[in-house]
Amino acid sequence: MGSGKSKALTREGLIKFVESKNAAELFVQEHKDLMNKENKGTFSASIAAGYFGDCQNENEGLYYDRSRVVLQTENGTQRHIDASYIDGFDSQKAYITTKTPLSKMAVCNFWRMVWEHQSETIVMLC
Repeated sequence: MGSGKSKALTREGLIKFVESKNAAELFVQEHKDLMNKENKGTFSASIAAGYFGDCQNENEGLYYDRSRVVLQTENGTQRHIDASYIDGFDSQKAYITTKTPLSKMAVCNFWRMVWEHQSETIVMLC
């Protein structure tokens, strides 16, 4: 990452690279490098990272502390859900983005999020 020796990649070259045996490893390494890179003006994802060890749903992403969506549990604690807030034109946290819930737990958490945040509109992009 950032070697300064990059060159243009054709569509065919990209397809060949993605189909290569080590492409997945390179993507994982690139993701790790990006996650460890500190940039001015970025925000911490440390709280969300702490949830990965004991989550019951399929968390695959890493969400920034300032934009992650949390659900209230029965005992008053907070629980991370695989979703993030997006600011609107004139207000913060105007929208919520999430991926399609796949497990039964994720579906329950999705509808709980809709109810807790009083969401009026749901848009699914395919």
